[in-house]
Amino acid sequence: MSLRAEIHDAIDEVTPPAPMLASRVGAYVLAEDRVVRRPRLGTWMRPLRGMAGVLAAALVVVLLAGLVLGGRLWRDWNSTVTRPMPINHTQLKALEARPLNLPLIDAGAACPAGPILESPSGSELGPLAYGDGVGPVYAQGTGPRYATGWGTYILTAYVVRPTFTGLILIRARDLQTNQVVVFAHNPLNKNYYGAIPNGDMAGTDFVLEHKVPKYTELALQTENMYRDLAGLWPVAVPLQGFSKGSSGCIGFQVDGTGFTEHFVVSY
Repeated sequence: MSLRAEIHDAIDEVTPPAPMLASRVGAYVLAEDRVVRRPRLGTWMRPLRGMAGVLAAALVVVLLAGLVLGGRLWRDWNSTVTRPMPINHTQLKALEARPLNLPLIDAGAACPAGPILESPSGSELGPLAYGDGVGPVYAQGTGPRYATGWGTYILTAYVVRPTFTGLILIRARDLQTNQVVVFAHNPLNKNYYGAIPNGDMAGTDFVLEHKVPKYTELALQTENMYRDLAGLWPVAVPLQGFSKGSSGCIGFQVDGTGFTEHFVVSY
């Protein structure tokens, strides 16, 4: 294969195509192949000319490698990540306007955990006990925990009664320290499944070997949530985290059209 063909093959790896770029790079690299009459250079300048040629060739190799690698990474990102559907911001603003009604308790006081149900009535979820809450939203915060320099993240499942459809807003606080609980997308799951971290961005952290942004709210879009095989209940499994120094007594407020729900979990 000729050098010209190899260059074009490398450029073709980039998405989207850049036809003018291919011709310019090819012309630059192959310029030495053209026979051009120039005055003879002095013997002392020949090593400098050789070094310049090597440097130019090295720069072209780096350019081509960057184009190919960058194009492949962009293509892989687009093919493996399912981005969330846009949120209805009118509905979201209406839910955010509801006052957050979570009580504060004294340090060292007993955590008023509950209400807790064995399993939502009629869910057919079997051994999966989504016990926190009174519905239509239930939570199960017994998933894996991941510790970082900032705090602790818990893989938490939320399930919604199939009779409810629409946007749901979840906010949470530590009831003793009043620290905000943050929400993040599970970086190992390419699909958001209707669980969209939202609200104010609270920085980033390194979880499961990925850099993840943290947000102060979680929005659930029931129409995009995963349907479990047992009872076809919409379910989503995001990360939720609390910082070091948290009491672990976490109060949740869940808002949706026609309801506001509160429950407390002791982690």
